[in-house]
Amino acid sequence: MSTHGMTSKAIAQVTGSSRQTVNRVLRLSQLTGSVAQRPVESGRPRLLTSQDVGYLLSCVERTPDIFLSELP
Repeated sequence: MSTHGMTSKAIAQVTGSSRQTVNRVLRLSQLTGSVAQRPVESGRPRLLTSQDVGYLLSCVERTPDIFLSELP
């Protein structure tokens, strides 16, 4: 929208957003070419795959009182 001569204040009024949000989105667009935020990838990497998690959940659903040492 700003490429059509609108100010960030005008964009905020039209979209019902704050000027701060409009400025953040415009800055993100200029830096990355997209307005989609990248997911946060901080912290320790996962040890279990989604398949591992699914298997453990199915074990607990079948036997809710199962202990870790009893898993096959």
